[in-house]
Amino acid sequence: MSNIKLVHSGGNSVSISAPSTNPSSNRTLTVDGSGDGNIVPSNHGNCFKAYSSSATVATVATSTTTNIICNTEVYDIGSAYNTSTGIFTPNVAGYYWVKAHVMWSTSSSSTNNAYYTSMIFKNTTETLKHIIHINKQDWWSSVPSGLIAMNGSSDYLQLKVWHNRGGNEFVAGDNVYKTHFEAHWVRALV
Repeated sequence: MSNIKLVHSGGNSVSISAPSTNPSSNRTLTVDGSGDGNIVPSNHGNCFKAYSSSATVATVATSTTTNIICNTEVYDIGSAYNTSTGIFTPNVAGYYWVKAHVMWSTSSSSTNNAYYTSMIFKNTTETLKHIIHINKQDWWSSVPSGLIAMNGSSDYLQLKVWHNRGGNEFVAGDNVYKTHFEAHWVRALV
């Protein structure tokens, strides 16, 4: 094991020691003003943004929770988002800012007193939710967002939707400004 001792001009010192086992690649040592530090991944966590390239992202039957898959990545640092399943599984533990934008295209002029929900699930649990009430045919957006702690190994996120209008409704896509899903690493777990 190697050791480096750095001496401050004031006389105090900081020692840096290599770990006793060979570390994984792409590691960076950061040291705060107290001289304490930790090794964090050099990419500082995963992040992604993806949208659906289809004009109709999903046809959603009434009172049915439906997965939304954004199949086109704008970016995916760490390759943690799967464009086939719509699942984000970060390989770096931490707190992630997560946001989705769902563009509903209500199909019926008889839409009245209906609720439209966009949800972000962590594993199998609904964690973030945004509900809108719609009373006429038009384009409507719901935007769930918030901070979610992820363990960096088995935790995953999915975007899902639900409505209770009766019949089928549609989630609109074809560009990044309509339906999209994203997550950004904020900081390590403490």
